[in-house]
Amino acid sequence: MSDTLTILRSKAKSKSVRLSAEVEPNLPTVDGFGGELNQVWANLIANAIDAAADGGSVEVSARRQGDAIVVRVLDDGPGVAADLRERIFEPFFTTKPAGDGVGLGLAITRRLIDQHAGELDVDSVPGRTEFRVTLPLGEHAASAGQSKEAADA
Repeated sequence: MSDTLTILRSKAKSKSVRLSAEVEPNLPTVDGFGGELNQVWANLIANAIDAAADGGSVEVSARRQGDAIVVRVLDDGPGVAADLRERIFEPFFTTKPAGDGVGLGLAITRRLIDQHAGELDVDSVPGRTEFRVTLPLGEHAASAGQSKEAADA
């Protein structure tokens, strides 16, 4: 995830968005494909930066919770209307202006999280949107038939 944050810091800086990350020390790894999980983080963090107003903030955190790693991406943008929360995961659906998005990022993100036996949830009110990814730790993902390659959460 640190590589993804490094890449997206310039995007955040261009909007004067404060991007912060808090990762629990000694966080265990999850079984999965690192490139796919980096795509998940890139999609969620880039969307949060897009949603935040100029001068806003995006917070990323990763912590162990029981037998899973939970990654949260929060922004202080306008929020996602309740009637759109399920639609945002549909392929080609976007809330962005024409030309700014094709509507595939969250559909791909959900598919990748499902492939890693994880969960993707969203809670949103104006001023606070949280995307929450829960990924099982090693033995749990392996028992669900997941990849043997370890990837940082």
